[in-house]
This record gives sequence, structure tokens and C-alpha cells, in this order.
Amino acid sequence: PKVQYFVNSHNNTNVAVSGRGNNCIRTADKKTILLVAPNSPYINNGSMEGAEAIGPYAFEYCQFTTLKISDSVTDIDKNAFSGFSKLESFEATSTNRGIYRAENGVLYKYSGTTSDATVEALASFPDAKTGPFTLKMKDGSVPSTILPYACDDCKFNSFDIPSVSSAACMTIKEKAFYNASITEFKSSLPIWYVETAAFENTKITAFIAQGGSAWDKLDTNGRQINFGKNAFLNSTIKKVQFPYGKTKDVA
Repeated sequence: PKVQYFVNSHNNTNVAVSGRGNNCIRTADKKTILLVAPNSPYINNGSMEGAEAIGPYAFEYCQFTTLKISDSVTDIDKNAFSGFSKLESFEATSTNRGIYRAENGVLYKYSGTTSDATVEALASFPDAKTGPFTLKMKDGSVPSTILPYACDDCKFNSFDIPSVSSAACMTIKEKAFYNASITEFKSSLPIWYVETAAFENTKITAFIAQGGSAWDKLDTNGRQINFGKNAFLNSTIKKVQFPYGKTKDVA
């Protein structure tokens, strides 16, 4: 691929990662992929213009605390933000009409780029963002998927999925919460699958799947949650609560 060129001054406290950077490559299909973001301690805020994809570990060891993902980005590697421990917030673009959009500092994946596109997945939660978190958009909707490594190394202590009028079925992808500080996960929506090592190396003690109208609507055959292999590997899990109060203590 053709290597692009990018110059940034250490006197700047903001950086625009452009499609002309030496941290990007342009592939045969003319897609500009960000490989390595600058990690200068002088940079406070990052933004992207022109890049269409983000490669694995592109922001590892970066020092800036906020990041604006360009509307041009259509593909983000599952490990793109792994090791980005300083990040406190994803910032929305002026239009906020890309496949990836920020809301309340968190990055989400949408079904398209139009104004009526629907949220599909939680894409990334900033490593340095703290406190309890409730997965609910401003318009009242809830994404149905938590993507791989979306919350790896995160510092929140609890994760709550509230009930919504339009029932959704949740899927928690592989290593979604890998090495996170989470102690409690609670969902009022049906969970179809918790994939392999979803909560590996976490501090979780309770996984609570509450019953309710959503479960009545979507779980009519008595189906229980499907857990992938080693879903809680090396975690501190003590209790798994299934819908309607059925509880299983975990040794």
C-alpha cells in the first residue's frame, strides 16, 4: 500500500489525524486506515478527518483524553482502542451522522448515516470514564449488542440495561468486558447470548437478569440465557440471577 505523510507540531495541544498522515496507509481499494495515532504527552484532544477505518491498537498508549471520530469512519477494529487508558470521552462531530456516533462520551455503532438510522451496538466505552453506567440513548432506545472489547479495561463499577417499550434481545460479544472494574451487571431486557470470555478477568460479583414484560414477550418457550465458554473466566463472580428470581450461586 501507499504510505501517506503527516506532520504535527509538539507545540499543538490538539491533533487532527488526517488521511495524509504517516500513521495511515491507503489500501488497494482506496480505503484510508489509521494504524498508529500520535501519543505525544503535549496533545490533549484528538480528532480524525479523512480516515475511513481504524486498525488494531491504533490508540495504544495515547495520552489525550478526548477523541472525535470522523463521520468518514466506517470500520473500527475490535482492538482499536485497547490500551487507550487515558481516554475519558468520545466527542460527537458537528453533524454526528456517521456509522459511529458519540453520545454522553460513549461511542455507538448505527445502522447507517441518515438521520433516521437506528443504534445497533455499544462500540466503545472510554477506559477512564468512571461511575455507574446505564445503557440507554437520549431517544429512549437501547442497542441490542455490546461489541467485542467494547468495555475492556473500563473503570465503571456497575452496568445497567433498563427496560424499554420496544423489547430488544441483548447479545454480549466475546471479551466485551475483559479486564473491566465492573462489579455488577443488571439487565431488564432479555439476553440471548453471553459469548466466550465476555467477563474474563473482571471484578464482577453479580450478573442479574431481571424478569418482566420484555421477557414475557420474547422468552415464551422458557429459554434461558446462553453462556459461551469461559464467560466468567478468572472473574470474582458469586451469583448469577436468571429471570423471575431464579438464582444460582457460583462457587
